[in-house]
Amino acid sequence: MLRISFIVTVLLALAPLPIPANTQRPVTVCPRDVSFWVDQCKGHSADICKEGMKGLARLVITNSKLRHWQDDHDFKTAESLALLSNADLLKALSDQLHDLDDTRDRAEAEYLALLFNVEVGALPLETTISHSGPETIADLVKAFENDLDRNQNLDTWQQIVERVNEGHIDAPKCPDADQIFRHVYPCGD
Repeated sequence: MLRISFIVTVLLALAPLPIPANTQRPVTVCPRDVSFWVDQCKGHSADICKEGMKGLARLVITNSKLRHWQDDHDFKTAESLALLSNADLLKALSDQLHDLDDTRDRAEAEYLALLFNVEVGALPLETTISHSGPETIADLVKAFENDLDRNQNLDTWQQIVERVNEGHIDAPKCPDADQIFRHVYPCGD
């Protein structure tokens, strides 16, 4: 009996302490739409430096679970894109954002904008979204990737993700949204 009491005492001592609700940082969002990311990739805006965009492009392709990317009505694999230099990868993703010829292209552009927003920290994965379907941004990314790979429901996803990228989410907005974009590594003021 003493041994069980000792084990319970040790387990309780090792258990993490709950964090009081009032000390948790609220999730804030400040996503940007496709046109913002086109400008960043093309270097037409000073919000994120070119080296920062190259790093973000690498994060996007590394963390994306999408297996096939459409390129001029042909498909490239995620693996082939991952082999590109950072500069060539940024150009390839920039072309994807800019090429809006068909439903697949528009869906991929919104998907890329969503991933750039996630990777820069403007749209945390744990953000709850208010519509019927995926409950969080992480769930939305996964469901969208699955249907993109199967080439299904692209119009629906494109519209949903476009609204998310435009900030139509029931979550507090970033107090100084521009700051998040100015401090992308290795950029800075």
